[in-house]
Amino acid sequence: LVFVAQAQEPVPRNVRISGQKFILASSNASIVMSGPNVVVKGPPYMPAVEGNTICNDITDLACMAAGNCTTCTTFNQADVDHIKKMGWNSIRLGVVWAGAQPRDEDALDPLFLRRLHAVLTLTDANGIHVVLDNHGDMVGSAGCGNGVPTWFQLKAPGVKQFLGKPLKTGFPYSLDKSLNVANAFGYGHCGDDAEMWAAHAGDPNYNLLNECCQAMNSRGNQPALGFTEIQQRTMDFLIHEGAGRA
Repeated sequence: LVFVAQAQEPVPRNVRISGQKFILASSNASIVMSGPNVVVKGPPYMPAVEGNTICNDITDLACMAAGNCTTCTTFNQADVDHIKKMGWNSIRLGVVWAGAQPRDEDALDPLFLRRLHAVLTLTDANGIHVVLDNHGDMVGSAGCGNGVPTWFQLKAPGVKQFLGKPLKTGFPYSLDKSLNVANAFGYGHCGDDAEMWAAHAGDPNYNLLNECCQAMNSRGNQPALGFTEIQQRTMDFLIHEGAGRA
C-alpha cells in the first residue's frame, strides 16, 4: 500500500512466526492456524460486524454455472461463534488495496479503517487470530482484475491507451494458449466489441460494472487476466523503484 506511515509503538502480537511455524506468544507453543477466508472484493471492501446470522456463502462451480451464487458482506458474532463451533481458531482477512486506498492520497480510507478495526476488535475479544491478506486477483480493476486501484494503474506508462479497450495478451505470453486472454472463459461474451468494453471505462469499479469483466469473472478468477498488456504494464510499474513505491 502506498501511504505515509505514522511513527508509533508496535502492537504486541498474539502470534508470531518462527521459521515455518506459528508460535503463540503467551505460551511459546506452536499452533496450527485454521479457519475460513473473509474477503470482500468490492465496495466497501471490508465486512460489517452488524447482524446476528452467519454468512452462508455459496460460490461453487455449480452455482456459478446456474448464476445463483449467494454471498454477503458481514462478519459478526454469529460467524465467530460458528467458527469456534467448527473447531477453528483464525480467519484469513482480505485487505484489498483498491478498498484501503481508493484515492491517490497519502492516507488510507477512513471508512475502510473503521470497518477493519471493528473486525479486529471483534476477533480479538473472542480469541480469534487474524491473518491479514493483501489480497489481489490478476492485478487491477482497470483490466477486469481485483487488487491494484485504477488511479495507480493510470500512472503506469502506456496503460491509458488500453483503458476500456478489448483485453489483449502481448508477446511472449500470447504464444501460450493457457495465458492468452482470448482463450479465457467468458472472453467471447464481448470478444472484440469495442463498445461493450468501453462501458464504465476509467471507473474505479470497472471490474465490477463492465459486462465483459463480469462475464470473465463469473466462474472464478481467470489466470490469463494477469498476462494482458494492461496488467503487465501495471506490474512493471509497480515493482520498479519510483514515487510512492518502497
